Amino acid sequence: MYKDLPERKDGAYTIFYMGVNAGAFFGMMLCGYLAEKIGWAYGFGLAGIFMLLGTLQFWLAKPLFGNIGEIPSTLETNNETETKNEEKPNPFSVVDQILIAISSIIGLAYAINDPMSKIAGIDLFPFEIGALSGQYAVVYLDLLAFYI
Repeated sequence: MYKDLPERKDGAYTIFYMGVNAGAFFGMMLCGYLAEKIGWAYGFGLAGIFMLLGTLQFWLAKPLFGNIGEIPSTLETNNETETKNEEKPNPFSVVDQILIAISSIIGLAYAINDPMSKIAGIDLFPFEIGALSGQYAVVYLDLLAFYI
C-alpha cells in the first residue's frame, strides 16, 4: 500500500491505530453492557461474532497484501556476511536462580505449613518476630530478599 507515496503511510497507520483502539473501547463497552443487562452469554457471544468478522476480514483481504507473512519457500542464507552472535552469560542469572529456588521452597513450606498448623497443630516455623508469627516472618523476609 502506498508504494509510491511513503509519506501517506504515516496517516494510514494513524487511521489503523485509531480504528483498533476505538474498536477495542466500544467493543468492550458493548459486550459488557450486553453481559450486564441481558446476560453473560450474549456478551461473550457478541465478542465471538466480532472475532469471527475480524477473521473473515483478514481472510478476504489476503489478496490485497500478497505474500506478506507467509513462510518463505526457500531460506536465503548468505554465509559471507553472516556474523556470529555469541551470547555472553549473564552474571546475575545464577543469583536469580538461587533467589527463585529459595522463594519456591519457602512458598511450598508456607503452603504445607498453613493447613498443618491450623488442623494438626504442627508448625514448621515455631517462632515469632515481633508480632509476626514465624511463617509470615519467613514469607516477608523472602519477599524482601526477592525484591533486593
